[in-house]
Amino acid sequence: MGQVRSAAEICNDGIDQDCDGTADDDCVCTRNGTASCYADGTGGTIGIGICRAGSKTCNSTGTAWSSCTGQVFATAEICDDSIDQNCDGRD
Repeated sequence: MGQVRSAAEICNDGIDQDCDGTADDDCVCTRNGTASCYADGTGGTIGIGICRAGSKTCNSTGTAWSSCTGQVFATAEICDDSIDQNCDGRD
């Protein structure tokens, strides 16, 4: 009676549910939190031309991020349209 058994770690609560001596040790993100992301995007192009970062969401247990959605990558330039599709800072 009164025995406490180990359980899956609940992230970001400061409690060691899995009884391994470390609280929140399986956590990779804050539960249900969001973050900017640019998976597979060319470095240095975010915010230039059409290139935009997306977002990802942490799962409800804090153990994994969702895939990055909403990001816009560089594409082939279309001439004479005044849009920077290849994200090099020039139309």
